[in-house]
Parts: sequence; C-alpha cells; structure tokens
Amino acid sequence: MSHSGRKILSNTIYLYIRLLISLVIGIVTSRILLSVLGFEDYGLFSLVGGFIAFLTIFTGLFAVTASRFIAYEIGREDEYRLKQTCSTIINIIVIASIFIFIIGAAIGIIIIKNRLLNIPEDRINVGVFVYICALIVFVLNFISVPYQAIIIAREKMNFYALMGIVDSLLKLGVVISLQFFNTDRLYYYTGLLAVVSLVTRIMYGRYCVRNFVESKWTWNINKDVAKNMGSFSLWMGVGSAAGTFKDQGTTILLNLFFGLILNAVMGIVMQVNSLINSFTSNIGMAIAPQITKSYSSGDIERSKLLTMISAKAHGFLILIIMIPFLLDTEYILDIWLKSYPPQTPVFVRWSLCVCFVTGISNAYIPLFLAVGRIKIVQVLGSALCLAYVCLCYVCFKLGYPAITSMQLLLIIMTICMLIGFYSLKISVAFPFMKFIIKVIVPYIAIGAIGTLIAAFFQTFFETPLIRLTTCFVSSSIVVCLLTTILVLDHKERMILNEILIKKLRR
Repeated sequence: MSHSGRKILSNTIYLYIRLLISLVIGIVTSRILLSVLGFEDYGLFSLVGGFIAFLTIFTGLFAVTASRFIAYEIGREDEYRLKQTCSTIINIIVIASIFIFIIGAAIGIIIIKNRLLNIPEDRINVGVFVYICALIVFVLNFISVPYQAIIIAREKMNFYALMGIVDSLLKLGVVISLQFFNTDRLYYYTGLLAVVSLVTRIMYGRYCVRNFVESKWTWNINKDVAKNMGSFSLWMGVGSAAGTFKDQGTTILLNLFFGLILNAVMGIVMQVNSLINSFTSNIGMAIAPQITKSYSSGDIERSKLLTMISAKAHGFLILIIMIPFLLDTEYILDIWLKSYPPQTPVFVRWSLCVCFVTGISNAYIPLFLAVGRIKIVQVLGSALCLAYVCLCYVCFKLGYPAITSMQLLLIIMTICMLIGFYSLKISVAFPFMKFIIKVIVPYIAIGAIGTLIAAFFQTFFETPLIRLTTCFVSSSIVVCLLTTILVLDHKERMILNEILIKKLRR
C-alpha cells in the first residue's frame, strides 16, 4: 500500500476511535439531558438554540472555503501563498464574527420578544438567554474554523480526534452537573456550553500556532486571495443559505402547525442524523484532503478514483448502521432516551433513508469544490431547497401529517445527489453511469436484501437485545459479502485482501 493509502487508513482509524467514544458519550448525554430538562424545555432549546442555525450559513460557508483553499495551496506546495491564504481567512472570519454577533443578537431578541415563535409567555426570558448563549457558542466555533481547516488539510487526524473526545467529555460533564441545580436548569446548561466552546477554541488555536507556521496570526488580507475566495464563497453562500432555510424553515413550520413537541421530535431526529452522518463522514474526511491535493497537483484521474471509492465507502457504512436502526428503532430509542414523544420512531426511520442519500452525496463534494465550478449546481440545489419548504407549507395547510416533511425531503435530497454527481461528469468526465450502476443500484438492492434477511432471523428470538444483536450481525455479514461481490472492482478487492492479510499476520 502506498504512503498516501496508509495515511488515509491511519486517519480513518483515528476518526473512528473518536466517533465510537463520542457516540457512547453522546448517547449517555442525550438521555440524561432529555430527562433533566423535560420535553418542553428540550423542545425550547431545540427551537431557540436551533434558530442560530440560520447563522451556520457562515460557519458552513467559511469552513468549506477554508478547507478547500488551504488544502489546494498545500497541494501546490507554495508556502508563501499558503501563509497569505491562512492569514486572509483568519482575519476575514474575525471581522465577520463581530458583525454577526451584533446583528444576530438584535434580530433574535426582536423575534423572540415579539412572540413570532410559539413559545409560552412565561418562558420568553429563558428563550432570550438561550438564544444569546447559543450565539456566543456559534461565534466561538466560527473563529475556530480556520484552525480546524488547517488541521484537517494537514491530515493531523490524531489531534482532531482527541479534540472531539475532549469536547464530548466536557459536554457530558455539563449535563451531569445539571442534576445539582434546583433552579431553571436550561439557564445553566446553555451558559456552560458557551464555556466549553471557549475552552476548545483556545486548545485548537494553541495547537496550530505551535505546529504550523501558516497559522500564526498576522494582520494581513491578501487582495488576490480574498477576491478568489469571495467569488467562490458567494455561490457557496447561496447553497448554504438555502440549506439552512430548508432545515430551519421546516423546524419553524412544524412549530407553528404542531407545537413544541414536534420540535422535540426533530431535536432527537437531528441528533440521530448527526451521529449517523459522523459515522459515515469520517471516511470522507480522511479521503477529502487527498482528493483536493491530487486535483491541485494535476492528478485528476486519482481524484476521480478516490471520489468513487469514497462513494462506495459511504454507502457501505451507512447500510451497516441503518438496517439495525430501521428494524429496532423503538428498542434503540428506549435504551438511548428511555422516554420520547410518540411520533419519534417514524420520523427516525424516514430520516435514516435521508441519511443514506446524503451520506453518498457527501462523496462528490471534495472534488466538486476542488474543481471550483459551482455556480449552476448551487443555484439548482438552492431552488430545490426553497421548493421543499414551500411544499411543506402547502401540505401542512392542506392537513397532511407532519411526517410528510421527511418524505418530501427524501425526494429532494435524491435529486440533489444526482445533480451533484452529474456535474462532475460535465466538469472532469466523472463516470456518472458507472456510479449509478456500481454504487446506487447495488446498494439499494443490498439494503433491501440485508433488511429482509435480518428481519427473518429476528423472528427466531423474542428478547429485544438478542433480536438487535442478531439483526446487526446478520445484516452486517450480508452487506459485507454483497458489497465485495457487487460493488468493489478487482483492484479494490486486491487492496482489501492485502489489508486483511496484513492484519491477520499480526
């Protein structure tokens, strides 16, 4: 295996260690938090705190832009240009964060104080405090973006993994400490989250300054770099704004039509989605810097090959976790949360299908961004996001149930995925039909077969834990075998065999 291949493998291992530890901590944290806050306060936190997600337009926008430009310059091996790029990104984000906090605080307080959200009158002041703390968390995380981008571009996933574990442990400590407060716990929870964000921001900054010359702060904004980033960011911003409008627009519609309980349901669904996306996106995070560097150095064929491998890996990993969750949703939620709103299982099942589509979609993004021709795809994707919110409103107005939003989302995200991969066919001659035939069609069949076989074996057992274990083992075996036969090509099978043989010899 080549050095770059070993690097991808080691980084993937680091990221999955981070994931598994964070996953266990996250499950414990969520269960305690829902129990301590209760449905109403948990729904209020999801609604008001989630309202900040409108501002994550900027986080997502600058995170993608920073990662793309930093990795691109590393691939070109131009140290001066790299320093100029990093300094420009850091200074722009610091300036932007100041304006975002001032404007965001003013707008958010007006919205909450004027009862534009469905919040009980006696919880308005709590809502304002939650919003301000969430805004502080956002700003601190926003300022951390360039440092995280440098760490990922430099492929230092061991430190990135360590920071993820530290962040999860600190948040678990915050949730456990809530049990010692007798007054309004939501105040303490959001305030302490802001402290956690400050600690992690300092740790990211100190690590980068000590290890990477380009991360040392200088008051310098390179006009050429800023111009290139501005053009790129403009169209990324359009897509980010539309995506945020899609997510938060749906949250607000569910609140207005169905109340805070549905916001609590969506809060749980978002946590499930986050955990599953983390499970699949780690392999993408390990491969992404290599795709960008390969493209910027002129090795376009390797960047296309890595994109196809990433799509296959995403599909495989999502099915491994998706099938047991589909068949034993209620039992897993019982273990995880103990109590939850009755609508939660059906929302979770539909969200798993959405996760399957978005998981595979994530594979095309690194090459798509490296190419840089993003205007048409961003406009089409944004139009679909806006159409989705409008359709949800019409359906709710006509009396359709809340779950309609998830069903419509599955359709919209499938269309967006196909548009994204087809754009690569146009720009770099990516093998679109091969992607459909070797990834999409086989994985749909593998998912259906794996679900049916797992459900069959479950019929032999009545104990919930044994049923879940049987489901996981049987579906994993089926997915592994069928992926090897139907999805992997000869070269990929040889690489897999080489890895397995080395592991067995150890």
